[in-house]
Amino acid sequence: VSRRVMEERSTLEPRELSLYDLFIVVWCDGAGVRRCRVLPQASMRRALREGVAVTTAVMSCGLHMDGALPGSPLSTTGHVLMLPLLSSLVPYPVPLSPRTALAGSKSPQRVGVCLSSFALPNANAAPWEYCPRHALERSLQALREQHGLEVRIGFETEFVVLGGPALAEPIGVPSLYAQTSALHAGAGGVAPLELLAAIGAALAAAGVCVEHMHPEGGDGQFEVVTAHSDALRAVDELLIVREVIAAVCSGQGLRASFVPKRDVRDAGTGCHAHLSLHRRAVARNKEHASGGGLESEECEAAGAGASAMC
Repeated sequence: VSRRVMEERSTLEPRELSLYDLFIVVWCDGAGVRRCRVLPQASMRRALREGVAVTTAVMSCGLHMDGALPGSPLSTTGHVLMLPLLSSLVPYPVPLSPRTALAGSKSPQRVGVCLSSFALPNANAAPWEYCPRHALERSLQALREQHGLEVRIGFETEFVVLGGPALAEPIGVPSLYAQTSALHAGAGGVAPLELLAAIGAALAAAGVCVEHMHPEGGDGQFEVVTAHSDALRAVDELLIVREVIAAVCSGQGLRASFVPKRDVRDAGTGCHAHLSLHRRAVARNKEHASGGGLESEECEAAGAGASAMC
């Protein structure tokens, strides 16, 4: 494998790797769906040396089918290597039941969560062109080399917490945006404030800096705002944040929904991204403080590009 990949794989000492019995290795596909492989410790060690072979269709599955979408250049024949990213490894926030204890052990299995990238199955483990993380890395590298600019991002992650017998009813009481009554227990007896406290603690344990959390405008809807950081780390953290939120809610017998429009009668659920351009660690804000226009041609071009994507 390439030196860069080897360096990435060696960022965690074997002693730290032994802290976990199971590893959830996550990626985000072209439809924005978080997918995974769950690896026992021995398989994880092997994956760090050799990768895990997966079909190329994993990046082109639709929301309604298991398989590459019609017309996609990807298919269920041929494979690429899934490479766990140890730099993103964090503890799974919800302990498994004691009944999952390993043979001869009185403790449940310890679980870690990390992200992955994808490489071609060749001697150099060259980055796969359809890997979204590599695509972001290429774009950021081009921005640095061609324009001397870097991007920092802060995310606002919205989600709806569902409970009830079918895990389909928003928890809490109907409320307005940021209204304190949304933190109170609803008919199901779930205290949203306690849930937010558990999410905040789990994210802190994962090394994610939470700026603040608050109720949103929809029923059972909340938002977690994380600190801005360089673009690649921010996107990595975004996936970890969603995994943590989903896991903490599941541990409470609830379900976290990130669906953009779960109910046509209620507010939509989104994820606001706050981007800033930086040159030599000096922020280049989009607008002058006086509101008199864009600060530079680079910022004007960036704004035009962002608008074109909307």
